[in-house]
Amino acid sequence: MAHPNGNRRLTDEQAAVVASKANTIVVNAYAGTGKTSTLVEYAAARPQERMLYIAFNKAIAEEAKSKFPANVECRTTHSIAFGAIVHRLFADLPKTAIYAKVGDMRPMTVASVLQIHPRLASFAKTTLDNWFCSADPEVSTKHIMKDMRVPDNQRELVVTNAKELFKLMCDPSKPMATLPHDGYLKLYQLSKPDLSRKYNRIMLDEGQDTNMATLDIVLNQKTGLILVGDENQSIYQFRGAVNAMKLVEPDERYSLTTSFRFGSGVAGIASTLLGTFRPLPKAITGLGKFRETTFKLDPSQTYAVITRTNAALFDDAVNNLNDGKPYHFVGGTANYRFEKIMDAYHLYMQKNEQIKDPVIRQFDTIVELKNAATETDDLELKYLCKIAETYGANIPDLIKKIEARHVAVAKPADLKGGIIYTTAHKSKGLEFEQVLLTNDYGSLLDDDGNLVKDVSDEEINLLYVALTRAERAIQLNTSFIELLGYLKEQRAQLKDQDAASQTSRPRM
Repeated sequence: MAHPNGNRRLTDEQAAVVASKANTIVVNAYAGTGKTSTLVEYAAARPQERMLYIAFNKAIAEEAKSKFPANVECRTTHSIAFGAIVHRLFADLPKTAIYAKVGDMRPMTVASVLQIHPRLASFAKTTLDNWFCSADPEVSTKHIMKDMRVPDNQRELVVTNAKELFKLMCDPSKPMATLPHDGYLKLYQLSKPDLSRKYNRIMLDEGQDTNMATLDIVLNQKTGLILVGDENQSIYQFRGAVNAMKLVEPDERYSLTTSFRFGSGVAGIASTLLGTFRPLPKAITGLGKFRETTFKLDPSQTYAVITRTNAALFDDAVNNLNDGKPYHFVGGTANYRFEKIMDAYHLYMQKNEQIKDPVIRQFDTIVELKNAATETDDLELKYLCKIAETYGANIPDLIKKIEARHVAVAKPADLKGGIIYTTAHKSKGLEFEQVLLTNDYGSLLDDDGNLVKDVSDEEINLLYVALTRAERAIQLNTSFIELLGYLKEQRAQLKDQDAASQTSRPRM
């Protein structure tokens, strides 16, 4: 069967998906195996069907519009929900006020709105966020996470506060209580929409990172369903995402295992990583344009630094300033909180009158901000405090130098001879000719040099996502190199044991 882009034929695995006549299909597609191309051909083969392609984010939805045939509408569930819920809910507000009413709330703002202690505010907000991502009709104590350590005598109070907060979020007269994007998606789910009146089939992408509210919407439709994703790229559990690939019982299940992004080297180490820590039904095959993988970067050429944390990204950017290379931050420098770093700096230096962020402006010292961040478990504020304490008075100069290096390009590959910066989470869906992995990913070996037994699936998945962005060259981090050394030693020991066993056998 011909491939939709005309450059190559569909693999037998892709062709099997396109030819399927099943009503409900699940397709597990390894990184770079052409899942979008498969869906495009699947839709093209059924021009009489009206289909909805649900993308993971707006950028993917916009890109998909140029690829899919006319019988497919490309949307995100949030865009569908926004049109159905927000304008109706806030119909009496001016347009600018409607958009101002939508957005996330900080724990400190929640505390101010509800007039409660910041810690209780954090409990209420987190509980409400968990409910938003669930399929449950009402918020309850089941949405209080165990690691929040809420005292038994406060659990009902937390639920009461969460309900009151949601009520204020939906109240047009309360502008400070903004409605999060997952909040109006929750309202849409509760409205039990009927998409079958418009579509014959739904194609849900990134099924491994779907929240239960979205899955509930999809599974309650009287339409066909094709669910695609990569179970090994499930990295948003901290946002309430679930692996729908395992939750849905399809009529037929398929796999795409041939990657056209990279060659045998990346395919081999990706398969090794996954196969070491979990069952791997079939190894990844690498048939990218660069068939051979180089495990050392050419620093004279553009390469991408993919970090686990924002802190490591900032550190690496600072350390490379003397090289004079241009930088490109995926999504722009604003996505890496540099403006808020300046506000934390002003607080650290006691220049409070220059603070712009309303949350940071509430505090008199960096110590107070750090204590509040710890008390509310606000990860962003914790990070800001760490940067302020590490770089201190040098922060303004460092930020100016880093931002001056940033080059806005149409796509990262357009940066010539520079360094592309992104985190593993933000790198999802991207690809780079050369990739460097930093050392802030989780350890794969314990202090005794053995495999870490309790390494989380999400940590393995983050490393898998990061390394499978590479097309031609990848520079592995210390943790991964140690893992490969450990596995090589284990194989050598097994070989020696087998040889000794063969020698000790009596001759017949």
